[in-house]
Amino acid sequence: MKATILIADDSPIIRNIVGHVITDMGHDLLTANDGIAGLIKAFTHFPDLIILDIEMPGINGFQACRLLKNDPLTSHIPIIILTGEKKPISKFWGKEVGADSYIVKSADIDPLSESIASLLKKFKPIDKNKPVKNEEISEKKILIKISHLLDNELMQSTLRKIELESILKNINEAIISIDITNTVKEINNYGMTLFGLDSSKAANIKLKDLLPFKEFLSFEELISIGSAENLLEKEITYRSTDKTHNLLIDFSLIKNFKNETETIVIFFRDITYLKEIEKMKADYFYNVVQEIRNPLTSAKEAILFILNESPEPLNKMQGSVLKIVEDDINRLVRFTDNMINISEMEFSANVLNLEDIGLSKIIDSAYERNKKIAELKNIKFEIKTLSKDLIIYGDREKLIEVFTNIFSNAVKFNKKDGSIFVEISTSPKDGKEWANVVIRDTGVGMDKDELKLLFSKEIKVDARLRKKGGEFGFNMVIANMLIELHQGIIEAKSTPGIGTSISLFFPKKN
Repeated sequence: MKATILIADDSPIIRNIVGHVITDMGHDLLTANDGIAGLIKAFTHFPDLIILDIEMPGINGFQACRLLKNDPLTSHIPIIILTGEKKPISKFWGKEVGADSYIVKSADIDPLSESIASLLKKFKPIDKNKPVKNEEISEKKILIKISHLLDNELMQSTLRKIELESILKNINEAIISIDITNTVKEINNYGMTLFGLDSSKAANIKLKDLLPFKEFLSFEELISIGSAENLLEKEITYRSTDKTHNLLIDFSLIKNFKNETETIVIFFRDITYLKEIEKMKADYFYNVVQEIRNPLTSAKEAILFILNESPEPLNKMQGSVLKIVEDDINRLVRFTDNMINISEMEFSANVLNLEDIGLSKIIDSAYERNKKIAELKNIKFEIKTLSKDLIIYGDREKLIEVFTNIFSNAVKFNKKDGSIFVEISTSPKDGKEWANVVIRDTGVGMDKDELKLLFSKEIKVDARLRKKGGEFGFNMVIANMLIELHQGIIEAKSTPGIGTSISLFFPKKN
């Protein structure tokens, strides 16, 4: 479709060259020799596309572009900035004022013709028969438009500044900005109060001298984390003059037009109140489970007494019913024990008795705890050590519990005459060398939905035992929590009817 294109440039040579490009493409041409003349023609003829130089007498291309993009009569018109300016700051401002394309002048006209064709396709030419309110435009009216635009932008930026200052003053989150030298530039009111500072102490101070923490990341380290698109989200405990605070730290990189980080804003979110609520919920939950468990224990002892020490012999039906009741009570007792264990690990202070531990010995101990049950199903254990004397730093009893729980599941869900294969080795992961244990079984396996819930704390009945009356599956939940406590990683893969593979990664002992 034929379009009308306006070129505003103070160079007659450029107007002539660009004019030929436009007419050769089959479009109508309008020309202007400066910014004012270009704006008058834009508001008079409403072209389908406008090409602007930057350096022009009176009004430059940036100013003209901003005015056109902020006026409702011309905001829809695509604009190409065609200039000899190669500097990044010029490209930055071209984008900021709303230009749809930025092209550096050269002998090659293809980028210009391609941009014209692309923008006309994206922004279809307006219907020339559609009536447009077209008042007489003069240089004076153009200058008035620019004056109104500047006044409006100044008012909007002032209101935005007041709004942001109000938010920063009243937000319940400490906010600190630092420059490339790790010097504090700004700190909000909440930060001042939290860290016990006044404006005189916070001025031109280094971040390490401001914060009451022995260790904190430098400007360069924060940039490295941010460039890798990782989140810091480091949780720390800080003691102020009146109380202990739980703070969650995060940050944001502020970049200039060259895409270089020149400021980092660090956020200290006070999550003390949330922690207190979590603790209250945990205490309530713990007490409820204990209240359920106590009568279950009494009922279990009563059933055992009747079954084993009743003065009157039980008939076959009575014994069968009581055995069913005993099994159900044992299942609920195991459930309450697991829930208490999870609650204690998640919300209590977890103290690890750390020592150098040989992985092979831990696995042997866990195997011994499941050996008798495995023999009843004729399940074969095979342990292969590819890295001898592999040592990790951990809590012996808790790690034995991890592998005991995994082996228990591998036996429970395995087929008769099945097998469990254990491989101990070292393995690279995320750029580090880890101690790696892989446990594969030939059991019933899991589908994708079951696998997603394997490590979930959600109260659930394991689908693989549903036909047998159901069993609460918390072995892997507890194993996962203990692995995380050791700063390790646990992963699972499974195929229904074939089996499950559990991979555990532990930091190697240096």
